Amino acid sequence: MPEPQEKSFEDFVKECAANEMDLPIANSTMDHAFIGSKYLILKAQNKIRIVTDCFLKIFWENLFTELKGFLQNKQDGIIEIVIVNWGAFHKEGAFDKLKSLTVDFADRVKVYDFQKKALIHKSPNFLSIDDKGYRLELSDERRKERLVEGVINFGDQATSTSLNTLFEQVKTISSPATF
Repeated sequence: MPEPQEKSFEDFVKECAANEMDLPIANSTMDHAFIGSKYLILKAQNKIRIVTDCFLKIFWENLFTELKGFLQNKQDGIIEIVIVNWGAFHKEGAFDKLKSLTVDFADRVKVYDFQKKALIHKSPNFLSIDDKGYRLELSDERRKERLVEGVINFGDQATSTSLNTLFEQVKTISSPATF
């Protein structure tokens, strides 16, 4: 009898997403962060919200492909992004890709510039979908090594709702971004 094979991280995340499991999935590599974010975006029905101060080009190039797919597949889908660090955003080259999303889907992509950096020491980085799933970055101390500790969950409505409330609060003290 053959031995059962261990699931890959992606297979495990895919199963959790398919079943909208309320199970915190720890992840610590950039590849795991992308896999989790990708499956969250694929599960999103109406709204994707992102707060970030990180724009590592390799991560965002892949993420923009997924975000564009969401907009193409969900005619009523909305994406809102609060950018905390525009300097890094420009430096990493993510600017042009985000600008193209705002041009192609102007009425459904809203980008905000968080200009009140003095109010917070460190920005939370998270992606939330609807009111049911999220990826929350817990530590980015080793980001340059492509290690980013975080947690993904596909069925935690309470935490997702709290992150959406936090998003609204950050958005209210941000300005619409200009490109």
